[in-house]
Amino acid sequence: RGAGGDDAQLCADVGKAINAITERRLNAAATRLQAVMRAGAVPKMLTKLSDLVLRGEIDAPFLELLQVNLQQAQAAGPAGAPAADVMKTLLSRVKDLLDEQVEPEKKLMRALLRTEDKDARATIFKNAFRPKSAIALGDVTDAEIEETDTECEVTPPAFIAACKALILNFGNIEADGFADRLRSLIDEAEVVATELY
Repeated sequence: RGAGGDDAQLCADVGKAINAITERRLNAAATRLQAVMRAGAVPKMLTKLSDLVLRGEIDAPFLELLQVNLQQAQAAGPAGAPAADVMKTLLSRVKDLLDEQVEPEKKLMRALLRTEDKDARATIFKNAFRPKSAIALGDVTDAEIEETDTECEVTPPAFIAACKALILNFGNIEADGFADRLRSLIDEAEVVATELY
């Protein structure tokens, strides 16, 4: 047998291995999603979902499966509306939980990319960029309480640098307009930062 036959067999074996891994991951995701759905009322489902996130058991196949279930429920029309509402709630919550595990700049970027309304994005920027107030207790015997400003959740320069790094490090994001969306976020961030500072 020639070298071409060996290559073809190797490619076929690799393809089978990839398919087997994909099938295992999809089956595991389906099992996890079923466990969430069987938890009962929505608050219990959200608790189960939080547990899965904490254990690191939420992966791309799980998110894709959740998204597909949402689309199927929406396609069912009014009969599927209750299921669609549950799926939307679960998908939104899992995204929020996953965002909590990343750096503040990336968390902010994700929230902004999911928000279509420019005014709503401005509010998100202001909340992230504005220094937070905290109550600092003075000498305990005096029981003095004074309000102090703490650092903001994300500094404008750090957010802008994270966006620019993403554009620079991933050249393929130019094709689908993603880089333009990030550039728009940079412009919006600069406007809000100028207003605040």
